[in-house]
Amino acid sequence: MKTLGGNSARIRLPSLLKWLDRVLAKTFLYQGSKLMAWISGVLILVVILITIVDVVTRGTPLVSPWGTGGFELTELFMTQLSCLGWIWTWYAGGHVRIELVLSRAYPRVKAILGALTCSLGIFWFSLTSWALAKVMISSMNMGSATDALEIPLWPFQLVLMIVFGLFSLALLRSLVSYINKICGHSVEPWTIDIRDTRTNDT
Repeated sequence: MKTLGGNSARIRLPSLLKWLDRVLAKTFLYQGSKLMAWISGVLILVVILITIVDVVTRGTPLVSPWGTGGFELTELFMTQLSCLGWIWTWYAGGHVRIELVLSRAYPRVKAILGALTCSLGIFWFSLTSWALAKVMISSMNMGSATDALEIPLWPFQLVLMIVFGLFSLALLRSLVSYINKICGHSVEPWTIDIRDTRTNDT
């Protein structure tokens, strides 16, 4: 134990780590993923509105406010809304997996497969986030933009880079929980796929 700030109160390291875990993993990643999923839903409505306006005003004097660039706005927003819900979908158990096999597996076997999935996901998402960072820097230097509306591409690439990086962090936290399950310990239900929290028995 160590005294902090010269006070007589002492804080045990495990308690501090648990607090950091709740702040970073539960509040920042878990709750933050809900916010990103909500933003994704708003973007879906925006894309629908853009499409409706384009269709209604097409071939009429009432040209849409963005002229002929509606398809560019749709393309840009589609890239955002398609990834902003990934992390929450992971926690909510929405990603595709072979339930016919996993439903018959022992909890420890399911935890091993979950750990393997997280390991592969961490590798892929972190590598992709790094690649997107390089693409974003290149876009900024070259001034890349859409053809019709000349919207800069780098802000949208930045969002993708951040989402991929956050997903790799969420999977890293899930990996720790799956390893705990393999060792026979209980885990926090908000750290892994909800389908694997139905039982902590091993």
